[in-house]
Amino acid sequence: MEYEELVELSESVGVENRGISASLIAELPTSRYKSGGFFSKCKKKEKCVVCQMDFHSGEQLITLPCLHRYHSKCITDWLLLKKNCPICQNEVV
Repeated sequence: MEYEELVELSESVGVENRGISASLIAELPTSRYKSGGFFSKCKKKEKCVVCQMDFHSGEQLITLPCLHRYHSKCITDWLLLKKNCPICQNEVV
């Protein structure tokens, strides 16, 4: 197939949205990250696996039904494209 034929085919077939809606994402529970505490010296730093950055006190997180937590912005962007948890691959809805 020529490039033009592929472009025409993609336009006629369309793109399937594989994520979930923003309204469903907004219903997921949010919390603020708290660092420290009694066991903080022996505990590994928690991080968002989407952006690979450590969580810091006060940052807003979203907890999925599987109980994995992410930065709100990171997981929102992810879920708009994909409906599965990045860690365990469970469907969010």
